[in-house]
Amino acid sequence: MPVSYRFRHPITLGVVALTTLSIVAVDAAQGAPQTGVATGVVYRDANNNGVREAGEVGVPGVAVSSPTASTVTDSSGAWSLAIAGRQKIQVMTGWYRSQCDALTCASGPGADQDFSVEYQNIVATANATSNPRLDVGVIPDWNGGYPIPSTLPVPSNTTDGSVRVSFIKPTGTSGSSNCYRTKTVTNRACAIGDRPTFLVQIYNEGTTALSNLTGHIQIPAGTSMIGVARSAIPANHAGLGTLTYGPLDSATRRTKFSIPGSLAPAAVGVYVLTLSIDPGAPITSTFQTSGIYPNPVGVRVTSVVNDAEGDLCLSGGLDCPWGETDRQVWPDNSDTVGFAIVAGTAETTTTTIAPPAVTTIAPAVTTIAPAVTTVAPAVTTVAPAVTTVAPLVTTVAPPVTTVAPPVTTTTTTTTTTTTVPSGQCTVSSLLVPSCGAWFGASTPSRNGSFDYTAGLAEYEAVAQNTPDILHFYKTGNANFPNAEEIRASERAGNQRSLLFYNWKPSTQITWRDIANGGADANIATVASGLKAYPHKLFLTIYHEPEDNVDPSANSGMTPDDYAAMYRHVVTRLRELGVTNAVYVWNTMGYYGWAEYLDGLYPGHEYVDWMCYDPYAKNDRTENLAVLTNNVRNDIGWPGFYNWATAKAPGKPIMMCEWGVDLLTNSNPAAVLAGDPAQ
Repeated sequence: MPVSYRFRHPITLGVVALTTLSIVAVDAAQGAPQTGVATGVVYRDANNNGVREAGEVGVPGVAVSSPTASTVTDSSGAWSLAIAGRQKIQVMTGWYRSQCDALTCASGPGADQDFSVEYQNIVATANATSNPRLDVGVIPDWNGGYPIPSTLPVPSNTTDGSVRVSFIKPTGTSGSSNCYRTKTVTNRACAIGDRPTFLVQIYNEGTTALSNLTGHIQIPAGTSMIGVARSAIPANHAGLGTLTYGPLDSATRRTKFSIPGSLAPAAVGVYVLTLSIDPGAPITSTFQTSGIYPNPVGVRVTSVVNDAEGDLCLSGGLDCPWGETDRQVWPDNSDTVGFAIVAGTAETTTTTIAPPAVTTIAPAVTTIAPAVTTVAPAVTTVAPAVTTVAPLVTTVAPPVTTVAPPVTTTTTTTTTTTTVPSGQCTVSSLLVPSCGAWFGASTPSRNGSFDYTAGLAEYEAVAQNTPDILHFYKTGNANFPNAEEIRASERAGNQRSLLFYNWKPSTQITWRDIANGGADANIATVASGLKAYPHKLFLTIYHEPEDNVDPSANSGMTPDDYAAMYRHVVTRLRELGVTNAVYVWNTMGYYGWAEYLDGLYPGHEYVDWMCYDPYAKNDRTENLAVLTNNVRNDIGWPGFYNWATAKAPGKPIMMCEWGVDLLTNSNPAAVLAGDPAQ
């Protein structure tokens, strides 16, 4: 995903050719991001047109959250939230965004419809530099599901409660081992002593308040309840009190709960449930990647009388069906999510583990692999290290002098090599240097903005070197390279930098839809821009696909769907006359998703470079060899580097994104220095 010094990738991009592993990282981001204020209004869009008109009232009591703060809409539906840099903002509401007949919708088209929908989450990205105004129209649920009724005003359910339970992505940090063996919601695996956490959300989808909620929580055998805490971010509804629960019934594995107070229409109650995996818990023989998990955690609300979409057995025997994750599918006043238990024990900890604070803004993680705003499993906490990375520069700068001289005469010709002016090294038609390694960076400004020109100057002041590669991220109907990017790569008095683009043809439709031609107009726009550029460049099609895989049948997001999408895009670009793109297959390479990689690989004729994104997130990455080739013994995974060289012998290999998290890795210098024997 796009590099941002505020969020995921404060470390520069490094590229390694073939078997060369002697690359280093230099940080270009220092200083605090610019702060600002985002404001807006949440209103009831009675006629479903995305415009707030006279008589369309604001919706009070709705929580609006960023990853670092939360607020609540006032009596007129207005809200204000301090933000820093670029941050994702979510409207936590039980109602639905108007003008949206799918689980995922783009913002608009109405003038007061600035939020998009990502798998039922109403979200927007805000830049502090612009102090943005962000409005969103919402409508209550109605009895009938999609599409939104054509009758105006849109009908609504009077009484309608709903429940959602989501597995919170584990942090993996010592002392809070939330099933640290896995960082993916499609492979939830815990061990004895782990403490998995779950986000419990209770939605008011109707037009009347829901008071004094009661129900039950069901947990699997071999687990204990550690506690249930109010969520701070996303914010719990102010009208609800603390969730209390009684003793666990050993036969049903259920405990009754109650929540005092009143949940206003459109509001959401949010709680964090923490379990402990006890000694003697039933062990699953292998990691699980799909299907019904053997250890389910469920929550059911039983007190909502005359619920428009409640189930038929609210008081609940063991034969009661669980509801659906999709809030518009009956019955929806219950939900369940599960995990596997594998052999092993948790990390050693000498402190009591309190229920963790929730900072995710995408709680709907039970339906897909973690989303755009969330991140590669090994790098979710890289950003805080930005301010302390700089001292590494003095220890890692010398290897930069061994980088192959950059290309100054590469064109769109198909000759095998181009000789660089020094006469010492050559560069092939696929941009493979005959000596040394390319070393580059993505350079948004350290103030949190996406000013790449300012960021490049900041980078060069620290690195004392011009990047061999400038890395950019694009989505959809983009025309690139643009003038700013070309100017940055071809500055007078500097070596010419190679351009590298990560491009997602569309994030609004599935991979299968793209493979079937659904993004061909966007592909044509990109082809036009590429053909106008007179040099070779690197191009990735939909990077880090593991993060988006949904292995369920007909999801359109399976590994096979991705491979078909990639082949279609490359084929169309070639048919449209693009000859200067060097195609880079960019994965996470994370061992937790190793089982996906064979299926995701599109084929040798569509891939020029193999690529992966390793991060040293904690002390289990103790040296460069582990960073670049992290193995997984339980399934015989040899590490991405070994796998890639066997899968595609002779293809050059990149590390497209990589770095060391200084907050969780105590010896980054050792990681970067590596083992001389490696």
